[in-house]
Amino acid sequence: RQGIQSQPRQLAQCPTIAALAAVVHHDLDAGQGEVTTGPVPLSPIQSWFFEMEHPNPHHWNHSMLFELRPGYDPDVLTKALGSVLQQHPSLHTRFYQDEAGNWRAEVVEPASSLTVPVFGYQPSDVEAFEQKSLEVQTQLGLEHGPLFRAARFVNEQGGPDRLLLAVHHLGIDAVAWRILTDELEYAYAAIQRNREDQPTADHTEYLGWLASQETEAHHDQRVAELDFWVDQLSSDWPTDPSPVTPIVEADIDVVRCELDAATTAALRFDANDAYHTRVSDLLVAALAMAISDWSGGVPEARLMLEGHGRGTEEDEGDLARGVGWFTCT
Repeated sequence: RQGIQSQPRQLAQCPTIAALAAVVHHDLDAGQGEVTTGPVPLSPIQSWFFEMEHPNPHHWNHSMLFELRPGYDPDVLTKALGSVLQQHPSLHTRFYQDEAGNWRAEVVEPASSLTVPVFGYQPSDVEAFEQKSLEVQTQLGLEHGPLFRAARFVNEQGGPDRLLLAVHHLGIDAVAWRILTDELEYAYAAIQRNREDQPTADHTEYLGWLASQETEAHHDQRVAELDFWVDQLSSDWPTDPSPVTPIVEADIDVVRCELDAATTAALRFDANDAYHTRVSDLLVAALAMAISDWSGGVPEARLMLEGHGRGTEEDEGDLARGVGWFTCT
């Protein structure tokens, strides 16, 4: 919020304030620019979403339900929600199909104010509460918006009120929720104390990240690798020889195990120093060995790995406080 930018690894490499101060970057203009509007490229995960051709792409959302503290100010809460909404282009992007049927994205000007509907509810009537919550979530829209909706539920029995936030997945991921709620609390406190509500996010990083993904996809090296990866997806890979039967929740077993401190230290530090690997590399290798044992010696298996997409490379920008759907596979 003060324009001080650092990478998570710098905290480990520089364990003192003096050492950290020597490597962080202080950008006084961070997050202070005007929100850019206009066409933007789809991110890789957004393109994947539209390739799935969901029957109702408008209703594919995240939602969070919060218990409001006693004595909260509804007007301040609404203003804080509107302030946070305006800061993040991902929350006021529109998606539409062109004449050829291709999906496009465009960042539009955020609304000057936010309308938060208010509903009464009784904690004992769970079905009615869930039905009204579902109505809020199904009113999201890709082409005309909104991607973000908020609703306040007033407890008619005198207990705590509730706040429901619903955001289409195209505009948020699991990591971003922690950022969004932190900024909401910060904005609420700032408005309540009559302070000028300062932006807390550098929206230019999100737009720059979108552009960088498109540029990277057309890089000569990536184009040269394309045939290899397409071949991996189209190849015939060994599968479970047992008969294919529907998988239902009741058939799933959960197995939990923990590593002791010594093994954890060896996994995080010793093995990586010896083989120049990361923890994720070793875990994938362990999974491959387990698949081989389970399958009776199958030499190869295809894995699809998913990450949060907020890379640590310097040229990817600081996405630590970015709100959007950054998932990578």
